[in-house]
Amino acid sequence: MCLHHGMRTIAIAGMTLLLVACAADSQAKKREAEDAIYDYAMKRNLLFVFTPAVENERWQDQTEVLGDSRIELGDRDFTVVEVVGTEADIVFPEKEKLHPDAARDLRGRFGVEPAMFAIVVLGKDTKTRLRSFEPIGIAEIVGALEKR
Repeated sequence: MCLHHGMRTIAIAGMTLLLVACAADSQAKKREAEDAIYDYAMKRNLLFVFTPAVENERWQDQTEVLGDSRIELGDRDFTVVEVVGTEADIVFPEKEKLHPDAARDLRGRFGVEPAMFAIVVLGKDTKTRLRSFEPIGIAEIVGALEKR
């Protein structure tokens, strides 16, 4: 009876350590993703496009504007992050999948509810330069960097 109880205790302890290790690994990966975004922010301007789904008409209009403005985005050192539903990806200048928690964290950080469309522009100083809940043109995006 004691041996069975002792083995069960060891098994539970082992599972607990495994769960703690997995959680720590997940937290480390999450921190790496956050660090990557802030690394970009110190070197590049950031443009976040939030949408509940790719079917959202405002998102489609905005991505068309951004697709037509790749040269201007590159000239102004922009990194574009799309937050679509529960996923977040860097889509410009290079594509990069972000940590699974990134969408939730970014929505929380910028106060964008999952059902909302929004644009947020951060300057290289990490200050918010522009927030919009409607699609905007490249001139307004670039112009937001000039405001102090």
